[in-house]
Amino acid sequence: LRSLIPSHGSSLSLSAFGEEVDSNLELQDKIVADIGQHLGTDETRRLSALTLGPLSLVDSNKIIIGNSSETFKALIDVIKDGDLSATKEAYYALYQLYYVLENREKAVSEDMDDLFGILRNPNSSRTCDGRSRVLLEKNGSFLLCFSLSPSLQQTETSPILEFLRLFLLGSLYSRLNSPAEMADSRRAAADAVTLKREFNKILTEILSYGGGSKDHGETGVLMKAIDEANRIINSLREVEPETNILYPPAPEKVDVPKEFKCTLSKKIMIEPVIIASGQTYEKRFIQEWLKHQRTCPKSNQVLSHLSFTPNLLVDDLITQWCLVNKFERPKSSEDIVTELFTDGIDSLLQRISSPSSVADQAQAAEELRRQTKRFANVRTFFVSELHDSITRLLTPLSVVDLNLDLQENLITTLFNLSIVEKNKTVIAENPLVIPLLTKSLKQGTAKTRRNSAATLLSLSAIDSNRLIIGNSETLKALIGLIGEGGLFTTEAASAVFNICTVSENREKAISSGLIPVLTNKIKEGSSVAELLSLLALVSTHNRGVKEMNDLGLINDLLSILRKPSCPVTHENAVVIVFNMCDRNRDRSGRLSVLSEEENQHGTFTKLAKQGSDRAVRKAEAILKWLKRHGTGKAPQRG
Repeated sequence: LRSLIPSHGSSLSLSAFGEEVDSNLELQDKIVADIGQHLGTDETRRLSALTLGPLSLVDSNKIIIGNSSETFKALIDVIKDGDLSATKEAYYALYQLYYVLENREKAVSEDMDDLFGILRNPNSSRTCDGRSRVLLEKNGSFLLCFSLSPSLQQTETSPILEFLRLFLLGSLYSRLNSPAEMADSRRAAADAVTLKREFNKILTEILSYGGGSKDHGETGVLMKAIDEANRIINSLREVEPETNILYPPAPEKVDVPKEFKCTLSKKIMIEPVIIASGQTYEKRFIQEWLKHQRTCPKSNQVLSHLSFTPNLLVDDLITQWCLVNKFERPKSSEDIVTELFTDGIDSLLQRISSPSSVADQAQAAEELRRQTKRFANVRTFFVSELHDSITRLLTPLSVVDLNLDLQENLITTLFNLSIVEKNKTVIAENPLVIPLLTKSLKQGTAKTRRNSAATLLSLSAIDSNRLIIGNSETLKALIGLIGEGGLFTTEAASAVFNICTVSENREKAISSGLIPVLTNKIKEGSSVAELLSLLALVSTHNRGVKEMNDLGLINDLLSILRKPSCPVTHENAVVIVFNMCDRNRDRSGRLSVLSEEENQHGTFTKLAKQGSDRAVRKAEAILKWLKRHGTGKAPQRG
């Protein structure tokens, strides 16, 4: 260590010691002993304390380090001296070491003045953070070390003061319900009602201590108050042996202390964890929060990292409180968090459906669009928990002249909501949805029209929704978008494809002018892969085949088959060629065209050798037709 510190400086870390540290207990003992000695020198204090922190993360190391009383004393001395460059690291090392019960007992056995000296230091309020909480335990008596500096007493948000209240709620409640020792004889004959009144008064004082109160100036005052509470309990049990101060007989309801509730879930914590800011939250909720935010929900502090660790102390305190109060603590759950980020969503919807002004309505719609895009649970909550939410969302579009920005935000919000699988049916079955989406396909901003098509594509993923959409004017509007090309083509063509997987919708699509639009775009070379897929789907329809033949599509398809392309494109092209021949009354005339193609370019022979499975089957069927056609035999269906 002496040789490493000068050479490594502030970059010293555990890696500097080499892999031997993990496997050599004797070496670990020597390192700890050296660190204990170096903590006394100014130039290496911080580095030594910084090294002890990571070392003490390993449970086995906590025992090794705890065997060195000099190390404990040296760490306490660093904190007492108030060296701001080393105090935080020393606090963290002590905090890790005190996770081991026997280490706490060793610490309590030391000079108590040293322990209280840590927190009398005026600098404590500036150097402590949420990790720097020291809990000592001996013979069932609990002592919380906390700062007495005036600046800390006046800071109600101090992590130490918050932990003080939390600790007293848990450990003192548990202690009050344990078997009492000898009661003070002076209170033995006291009236039970008077004792209970005194107890409630002293307990209120204890729990309010440190929250900015100026009535307490020394640690001794708090400890005397706790001793007084114990004497009252013992006296009360002497007077009424069956008395339980902490809760009345058969309570209707037990109020969970706010310190045991997660500020995100608003419920008692099941798996409390600590994040980088030192705050404690319910694991499932902070996990969901950290997927979207990099700040502490309570302090708004930007987090240095997004990992978290179980808060074993808080978990134990909650367990003790639940036992004392006969409160059934919920079990761990893997359910999806839906409550988070939903505060204010109903208010936004109210501002949209019943606006106080056009500007406020537009602002609320824009915010709702952002919230439904960012948070999956908001999308679920909006549809499943808010009454008549879809109607309230879209009503402004059906009763007033279109405000283009408002329309864009509301349609985009609807698209965000449609992503959730269980929302799709609810949305499509609302009588406002399909007509308004159809209207938005024809008018609005480019983003509105594209998102309308994307919403229909999302909704058409459900079989039952395809019938609902196919029974509207929507198909014609979607085909119109395909004809315009550009940004709209992919979403519109994919939506029509889904809708046309229902056979009865193919007739409607062809009647709405699908074939000429697709043929023209393919001839232009625009979005060929996407459009061939849709055309292959409807090419089994006789009317569709006739329109393709009339438009001369066969020559364009053969040109596509000659050129190198992806297997799917070739597959769809040969499927369409096969169907155009198979369903053509003048098959002989069509086979003459295919025969010439094969003789000049060997198109179908190549495809039969190297195409996809489906393409190979269709190509082989066409080759059989051509062979029969060359012998004068009537070709049979492949």
